[in-house]
Amino acid sequence: MIIPALIAAGIIIFALVRNSMQEPPDNTAEEAGDIMKRCGYTKRTVTTYSPADRSVYASEGFVTEDELIEASVERKTVDEYDADGNLIRQTYYQDNAFVKTETTEYRDGNPVRREIRDEKDRLIRYSVVQEDEVNHEMVWYLYTPEDELIGISEVYDEKGNLAESFAFDSDDVKLYETLYQYSEKNELTGMTTWIGGKLVGTQTFLYNKGRQTESIYTGEDGTYYRHVFEYKSGHLNYSRQYDRNGREITNDRYTYDKNGLLLKDAVFKSNKYIQLVLYSYE
Repeated sequence: MIIPALIAAGIIIFALVRNSMQEPPDNTAEEAGDIMKRCGYTKRTVTTYSPADRSVYASEGFVTEDELIEASVERKTVDEYDADGNLIRQTYYQDNAFVKTETTEYRDGNPVRREIRDEKDRLIRYSVVQEDEVNHEMVWYLYTPEDELIGISEVYDEKGNLAESFAFDSDDVKLYETLYQYSEKNELTGMTTWIGGKLVGTQTFLYNKGRQTESIYTGEDGTYYRHVFEYKSGHLNYSRQYDRNGREITNDRYTYDKNGLLLKDAVFKSNKYIQLVLYSYE
């Protein structure tokens, strides 16, 4: 999906912090693990075709999938799961060349350590978690091989909802902060983010019968995006993105298998392909 990141470049979101412009959690890597466990799968391959020439996003796109694929960079992620459906390894490739791996260790079903290694198996970054059950806080400490530190803290409310997340450096300087709001039904209804103490933007979420139907992002820099979500047979069917004047920017069309696992996310602009994501399982 072509969605702008709310967190500014240079701040590492490597842990449990949510993507601030995240679509409804329909077949995320974690949710897919639950379905795959029921189906007996332990591996998922996600192949993304995005045009090498980024200017295509401002053009008319491609008529067929084959035309898009021919003009695209191929990025592939192989997700591996344990018998409990936990995501334990992600391996990344670009045009069939190995890029990096991310591995996660679990204790009692909860992640306790993550690390990233490059194409030469060199440690790029690792993180460990400390949990404060009294204050409902979980802190990830991220290190580079040079022992540079970035901490990511998550604070939960009495209902177990993520209430606040923030990153800090080795001098305890807060790099960014996000506050989360919920309805009485524990539905996420809003997010507000600051970077370096400066307000960046807010996002609101609307629901119907427990399913997210709309999200609106408003940035302090004038950025505005509105997403509308449509469902069919219990699954996200369409995701449409609009500008502040109500003009459609892009729309995603989703295809699932009989088990409810996502097979395809095709992104269109003016009914032309501009991105394609394919999913396979084994």
